[in-house]
Amino acid sequence: DVRVRRAVMLAVQQSDYMAAVSGRADFAKECRSMYGCGTPYETAAGMPAATDFAAAQRALRDSGADLSKPIGILHPADAPGIAALGLVSQDLLTRLGFKVDLMTMDLNTFFGRRARPEGWHIFHTTNTVPDMQTPLQNAYLNGAGARGFVGWPASDAVEAGRSAFAAAADEPARKAAADQFHRAAAEAGFYMPLGQFVAPSAWRAELADVPTGPAMFLWNIRRGG
Repeated sequence: DVRVRRAVMLAVQQSDYMAAVSGRADFAKECRSMYGCGTPYETAAGMPAATDFAAAQRALRDSGADLSKPIGILHPADAPGIAALGLVSQDLLTRLGFKVDLMTMDLNTFFGRRARPEGWHIFHTTNTVPDMQTPLQNAYLNGAGARGFVGWPASDAVEAGRSAFAAAADEPARKAAADQFHRAAAEAGFYMPLGQFVAPSAWRAELADVPTGPAMFLWNIRRGG
């Protein structure tokens, strides 16, 4: 029920999630863009403009959702960052009135369970911004239904937006298509961004030319100045 998804999105306080995973406040920031913030197509189109817990509770009541049915969260306890996100959601959903089943498992089991469309409702993950910064790259914004990515949302509007982005003749047209695509996916409740963070790295002072980026790159590193 899209009304329930949108209600939960409205209740999300990103700072709670970022505090659980970033370690330091200056490593994290709020970001409601499915493309990531600081990217060429950054937009919050279709997203709730701000957290409003009371409005979320009203929206849930208006939806007529049966809150007695447990919400199953896939919870890979041996993946600390992802597990921390699940604990925050467990608290949030409980405060909204849901019964929550935190389904604890190891990460390999998590991937196997996630690939099956039955027996769960929510999973959390992290991703790198370069892998999600356009409609053509973000796997979580696939609206092809059973032929798409885990979660299997189906939306003709989203798929049409992806095609419009790919066929756009110039940058203004691509930006307009990206906004339209984002709005359609957000209003359908494909997923809720929980914020954006960076992870610190450290290396010995004798190492030079250490590549930096969204992942650990272990090549072309030299010893010495």
